[in-house]
Amino acid sequence: MTLPDDSALLHYEAALAGIARLRGQAFMAGTEADWDELREHVTQAFWQARMTPRVTPREVAATPYCRAIPLLERQGKHVEALRKGMLAAERSVSTRYTVAPWAALVHGRTAIASGLPRHAYEYGFVIRLYQLLLEACATSGASP
Repeated sequence: MTLPDDSALLHYEAALAGIARLRGQAFMAGTEADWDELREHVTQAFWQARMTPRVTPREVAATPYCRAIPLLERQGKHVEALRKGMLAAERSVSTRYTVAPWAALVHGRTAIASGLPRHAYEYGFVIRLYQLLLEACATSGASP
């Protein structure tokens, strides 16, 4: 869903449309896997950029469908791990991936140091799933 004042999302959608146009041109070299990889890089760059200002050591900012979520001090000390968890959750529910969210959580947490950083990653994963659930309910007319 594109919000009227969300220029980042408009640029992201334009970039994906441009990739689709280039992909269809015969003179452009590259395999399907190359184009899929490029599209994925654009998607991940967009979400990285979007989440950076939205997550601070004090809170995860409100979204159009979810209130701001305060962070505990120990979670705020590991904001980067929290963001990685949020990105992993975002990817796990993407239609481009066939990995179940719980498998993405288990796999992703192994790359994070144990202790508080790993807890922050897990917290970020669950926060983003919660935000996405609220958004899906709001846009479909269902209630959570």
